[in-house]
Amino acid sequence: MNKNTFSVTLARAYAYRTLASKTRFIYQDLVPIGLFLYYDVPSENAYVLAEFFIGDSYQGKSYGTQALKMLLKQLKDEKRYPYLRLFYIKTNQAAKQFYEKETGMKMRLSWNISFII
Repeated sequence: MNKNTFSVTLARAYAYRTLASKTRFIYQDLVPIGLFLYYDVPSENAYVLAEFFIGDSYQGKSYGTQALKMLLKQLKDEKRYPYLRLFYIKTNQAAKQFYEKETGMKMRLSWNISFII
């Protein structure tokens, strides 16, 4: 992960601040290896996971799986919304496969899906 990725995501979090946006960094031994950006969409009764990154050298080592499980537990515990919407780039087959594996849902839409958390 590079500093530019972090800067862009933090700028987006600021842009979504009226939707209670939150950015959470993912660390391995005090080294930031990834991040989440999510926000509330009350009109859709859902959270939106707008960005989720794990640095290239940390992918395939279960960090993303562990981080997503922790986020889903946190959102369930908050109990504000029953749904989470996911977004990924259409051509990013790795992201599609990751979300399908971790959510147990087939990503039928080309770039976004909502599911019950």
